[in-house]
Amino acid sequence: MAITDTTEHSVPADNGEVSLLIARQVEPGHEEDFEAWARGILETAAGFPDHLGYGLFRPAAEGAPWFLVHRFRNQAAFEAWQQSAERAAFFANCQGHHHHEIARRELHGMETWFAKPGTTRPAPLAGRW
Repeated sequence: MAITDTTEHSVPADNGEVSLLIARQVEPGHEEDFEAWARGILETAAGFPDHLGYGLFRPAAEGAPWFLVHRFRNQAAFEAWQQSAERAAFFANCQGHHHHEIARRELHGMETWFAKPGTTRPAPLAGRW
């Protein structure tokens, strides 16, 4: 793929957005139940104020984890969802779906692309999540 647009664009400043990336391992044969559960929790979160979007990514290979992504306008919106009764209800009702969390990352603003002053953290790799 070639880059055809060479127009310079400014990069927005860090505006406090929070992205939550979650990896969940699903036992074979329970993918359909998990997907219904995951879509339910993602769509419920999308109804919360300042939720900016979500994604559900199926495994890249058999036996690999599923990924859920939430984006929130700010830390307060993220915390409101994390502490909500609606979120708690989804986890109270996930028995029998045979899935569990194996990784979680909270990403704040531009930290996902640039190292903070005094650190040597590299930019993320395209295939990391």
